Amino acid sequence: MRRFIVLLILLLSVSLSAGTMHIVTPYLGRLDNNLEVTSNGQTLKLDDSALMEGVYYLCINPAKFQWNIFIYGSQDINSSHLFGTHLIYDRYFQHSESGRYAIGVGLDFLQIKTDADELQGLQDFKMTNNITAPYIRAGRYFNFTQGINRYSVFLWGGFERDVIRGDVDFTISNPMMPFPVSVSSEIDSDYHYALAGLALKGTFYHFLEIKVKYHRKFSLDDKDSFHVFSAMTNVYMSRKWGVSYRFKHMEETFGDNVYHIGGVFYVF
Repeated sequence: MRRFIVLLILLLSVSLSAGTMHIVTPYLGRLDNNLEVTSNGQTLKLDDSALMEGVYYLCINPAKFQWNIFIYGSQDINSSHLFGTHLIYDRYFQHSESGRYAIGVGLDFLQIKTDADELQGLQDFKMTNNITAPYIRAGRYFNFTQGINRYSVFLWGGFERDVIRGDVDFTISNPMMPFPVSVSSEIDSDYHYALAGLALKGTFYHFLEIKVKYHRKFSLDDKDSFHVFSAMTNVYMSRKWGVSYRFKHMEETFGDNVYHIGGVFYVF
């Protein structure tokens, strides 16, 4: 956590340079969570939906860099508290009208804490699941124009390491057993992925902005590979204010998350 705070301070200091634009957006919407956990031969499958809250901050200098952070959470989904953070910094090189190169580093963090008296026949179920995923990427933007409309295509590749840590505790009890059995186990896994991504962006008539992103996580450990898809629409009501909608579908080792959120953004 201390390193994370130091990193944020460094990024904020970089953000003070001239020619930099900032966007802040609080979001509210719906989160759909599909959770699957296996421990000591017991598999738990849960599906639920709940309110999701988040705040997004973007700092960008189109000729030099961009960094953004998205912090989000849900307080009661599948008898769990969910908290996540997405952070990325991209540095731009050889900027021109036709495009630019980018090299970036990022960090995704997701924590799920579950505490339930009973879940699918398991009593006193408690679980903490932390996923920390640092990654690097590099690619090129290709820019196009058509009248007053502007378009860009970003092709990139990278590498990601998923560090999963946590613990699971529960009790098994049924009439066929002479006494309840307590089960406790640790979650301790590391996975490595090659990344390949595509991002499309279009700006129409100076007020409508649409972004579509997709990337694939190819397992380097002979495990499952995963898809991540997202889309965002921004409508500028003025130079300072606008409304935003975001969608994202994330596949992970323990299940998947889908959210639909909306908010009002401010540009400064």
